[in-house]
Amino acid sequence: MDKKYCLVTQHYKEGQFIMTTNDPNCKMVYEGGTLTSMSPKYDSIEELKIGQKILDFECTHCGGLISTTYYKPYPELLAQRKLCFTCNFWYEIKELLKDRTRVVIEGVTYKIEPDNKTNDSFKGHGGRMFKIKRFDSDEIVITKNLWCNGHVPESWKLEIQDNAVFIQ
Repeated sequence: MDKKYCLVTQHYKEGQFIMTTNDPNCKMVYEGGTLTSMSPKYDSIEELKIGQKILDFECTHCGGLISTTYYKPYPELLAQRKLCFTCNFWYEIKELLKDRTRVVIEGVTYKIEPDNKTNDSFKGHGGRMFKIKRFDSDEIVITKNLWCNGHVPESWKLEIQDNAVFIQ
């Protein structure tokens, strides 16, 4: 069987790496594997690097490959920050934590959206009510519009730490 190569992202891990598609570990999460994304297949690593517009340097956070096939402004941002797409996502979450609408609870990041929508069917968590207490104040936030942004990867846990808890 001829080897085919693709760029993959591993579930809850940072960075991207090259894998042969005939490798038995090369399965998406929905197929019972650990991969969350996979590029088209290429006949050689060189073709993959050209097709995926891989930069000549690695991600400074995770050491993964940096693909610049994303829509603007991401190709320029990834090159400027020297971060892969996944690490750039977590870098942006870290920066957004300065905004009082972001919280991290038990290693999961959330965004608190305004409750002023009249239709509960398109609210975070289906409009379920949450009470959140921030660590840095006595403030208690009550929301029916909480959106999950994902589990903080291990390599970002020193920079993105819990800043609130759910209360009854």
